[in-house]
Amino acid sequence: MSLELHDTSTANGPNMGWSGIGVFKYASMTSVNNYPLAARPNEIEQNSANGRGYWLFTPETPGDLGDLLESLPDESSFTEVGGIAQGLKTSGSVLVEGAPVSGKSHLVRDLQVAAVVHNVPTFALSTHVNAGKRTGVENIREPLVRFMEHAQYAGGVVILDNVDYLGYKGSSGKARSRSAAEEYARTFQPLVEELIGHPRVTVLGTAHDNRWREGKWTWRDQAIDGPATATLEAFSIRTTFEGKMALVGLAHILRERNLRQSEGMPALDLGSAARIIRMLRANDMADFFHANHLNAHLFLEDPEAALREIDSGRGARYGDANKR
Repeated sequence: MSLELHDTSTANGPNMGWSGIGVFKYASMTSVNNYPLAARPNEIEQNSANGRGYWLFTPETPGDLGDLLESLPDESSFTEVGGIAQGLKTSGSVLVEGAPVSGKSHLVRDLQVAAVVHNVPTFALSTHVNAGKRTGVENIREPLVRFMEHAQYAGGVVILDNVDYLGYKGSSGKARSRSAAEEYARTFQPLVEELIGHPRVTVLGTAHDNRWREGKWTWRDQAIDGPATATLEAFSIRTTFEGKMALVGLAHILRERNLRQSEGMPALDLGSAARIIRMLRANDMADFFHANHLNAHLFLEDPEAALREIDSGRGARYGDANKR
């Protein structure tokens, strides 16, 4: 691994936008368990227990879905959101496929927060949680009905995070039973197709990339693999997601990361953070994966060692130490 240490102070303009923690349009809202729940307790409901795994936003006065999609590129952490938003506008459904830890679930949180800001009814499902019970699909029918009641006039958003879990067999210690997987795949596929075909609903799905799925989708049982594959193919557009981050998103992730690891360390000053961002961007590493796992203090002392630490950790978890 070789890192070219480009570090010109004017690389991104005199101020490079680190206003910083000043230009975060939604910095204080990034956690959907923080700002939205605190600010809109009567309009937001979530239930992650007993195979439910949903998050439901039903504003008293629904806003316009078109306004949300139009403004979304300016309100997300990721540079790729412009294309995703355009795909949602033109086709109504987009499946975002990316490597593990590429930021797909962070993208989902961005969309949830933007939906709250724009008062757009939203139903978000953590498929891997909902699939944990044989009754998973039944657990979400009633909240979905309430979502549709709010979305029928100005439109609404459905988010299906980790939708490829339908075909997931599991790994050591986390294996799913064949009968439970078959039951969920059989009942979930028609629900997804119904949502994608609804004229008032825009659907965003996230899934792991093919390389990951090839190692995990090992049922070799058409009763499971058939509906699982058909669910992914139901989306009008499928796009690869690399987690490339906008300046604001990079700054926010670095700030959160530094707060998590700063015990016993000096706080990361803005100048150092700006330098890190410049180097990441100059070396094509300005993505969620690197920013979220970066030891900022080690990076400032020895950038190559810091990056080796990140990639070796990823390799230990996913068996892919060379992937960046």
